[in-house]
Amino acid sequence: MNSACKQGRYYKLTQILLCTISLFSLLLPTQLVKATLKMFKWVVYLTLLYITDFVVCKPDYLYHEEVAGWLKLHIVPTTWQDAFMQCHYEGAVLASPINSDFQSAISNVMREGHLSGPSGIFIGTNALFSEGDYISVEGVPLADMPVTWDSRYDGKPEKCLYLYGETVRPVECTSYAPYICYKERDNSTTFNECGTFDNEYQFSQETGSCYKFHSEIITWSEAHRICLAEGGYLAIINDQSEANIMKNMLPQQGSAAFIGMRKWKNDIWLTIHGEKVENVFHEWSNGYHENCNELYLQSDGTFRCASFKQFSQFICEKDPNAYRFQMVSDHEE
Repeated sequence: MNSACKQGRYYKLTQILLCTISLFSLLLPTQLVKATLKMFKWVVYLTLLYITDFVVCKPDYLYHEEVAGWLKLHIVPTTWQDAFMQCHYEGAVLASPINSDFQSAISNVMREGHLSGPSGIFIGTNALFSEGDYISVEGVPLADMPVTWDSRYDGKPEKCLYLYGETVRPVECTSYAPYICYKERDNSTTFNECGTFDNEYQFSQETGSCYKFHSEIITWSEAHRICLAEGGYLAIINDQSEANIMKNMLPQQGSAAFIGMRKWKNDIWLTIHGEKVENVFHEWSNGYHENCNELYLQSDGTFRCASFKQFSQFICEKDPNAYRFQMVSDHEE
């Protein structure tokens, strides 16, 4: 298990319970009861340690030595363009069977995800730039890959490809399919204190969270998607000190950024984690009004309403104990 994960919230809960049980055992008169409590203490320890590993530290990108990198299966079908962008947001690329090692690794991931047989996935190989010239995201031509063309297909050569087994078939890029993302291991893939390869995430000792300011101007929904893809979430402000940290990330006076709060049905404002805004930080600006759905954090540290489909910069927050990529040392064990 990752050493950093042992500092997570579940590990802290484990330590509190163990200390409580130990103190309670000192008050008991018989050795038998003490021995029973000691055994129970270790059961609690091992159980919660397992929960810690699963809930806090479970990565979704698993390391595959044969391809010197990480693979992740996305089982929810989407279009080719959305699959390509999702991999990009996660710091990866849409995977292709560029050689026999990749073909084997991709087949194993598909089998483990119960996508064997006639089921298949989108691959990164495409002919978007010139008709009939299929090439992977890495620049490998389809002709050099260990796959065969579906002999049953005699239609128009669509620009995107569907892989099942060792066979590829052209499909419309607007159709829907699962897909696999690949992240290569290189000199830049070193975990920082935020549990990510992305050094734009900065750890705050004051809150115990990591934050990243995004200067691109997009919708609230797109911002939400990018933060999730990076292993975080649209930032939630819990108190004044956290509001100060985030407002200081804004580049200039008068600027603003989307945060993880939104109006739901019946004019109820909730965070993206389902908390009532009234129970966390909620310093509204004087210009607050009801006709909006999302929230900005302004450079003065107050909230301002954003109408649906407006565009803005945004701030992502990340738990430093949440690892999106499996540590290579864990794989080797």
